[in-house]
Amino acid sequence: MSLITIFIYVLLTSTLSGALGMAGGVILMAVFLVFLPLPVALVLHGLTQMSSNGFRAYINREHIKKEVIIPYIIGAIIAYTIFQFIQIKPSKKVIFLILGLLPFLGVLKKTSKYFDIEKKGRSLICGVVVSASQAICGVSGSILDLFYLSSSLGRFSIVANKAFTQAFGHMLKTFYFLQIYNFEVESLSPAIYGIALFTPLFGSIFGKKILKSFSDDSFLKVAKLTMIGFSGFMFYKGIIS
Repeated sequence: MSLITIFIYVLLTSTLSGALGMAGGVILMAVFLVFLPLPVALVLHGLTQMSSNGFRAYINREHIKKEVIIPYIIGAIIAYTIFQFIQIKPSKKVIFLILGLLPFLGVLKKTSKYFDIEKKGRSLICGVVVSASQAICGVSGSILDLFYLSSSLGRFSIVANKAFTQAFGHMLKTFYFLQIYNFEVESLSPAIYGIALFTPLFGSIFGKKILKSFSDDSFLKVAKLTMIGFSGFMFYKGIIS
């Protein structure tokens, strides 16, 4: 991939995530998987998403809820502690299939009520499940989406809290996969790492401007349609991989 191509993809996906709080990271992982070796894709994706979500959480920090993020952090630590003992190297097929199947649970009326992240214990469970997904297949945004889209949180709270939890999760994920691959990930140009770390800052700013143009109702409708669309595409990719 050329530097310009990486810059464009990172900017567009971080802008999408800034506007909807979702989908951008999944698309970026799919792009990295097509053009880069799996270990490089996992680590570079982790760095990009850590930067993108971290800055997005910062610019929306007044909407962060401690009662959501603290249990999530505890759940994430529990999951990664367990996976230190059962390290699993993911495959591209598994990544696509998991991302394609699980998010559909959140749009089913009979199941969505069980994923509401505001309900007691759900944030802790979310931290465990989402972090396990990150450890198994490298990404988790689509699964995390259903916990937030099943809640009554407003659009800014969804974006802010999801961004904080994702930034923390991707930090753990990056270190986890560096360990799995014995810190022998194929070296990339320093410019690529620079793009991965700093381009998301601009995408987050652009995304927040778009976010302000939504109402809470229109935000949820667009977000759910986006989640369903990309979940279907991920499942299709898993089948043909």
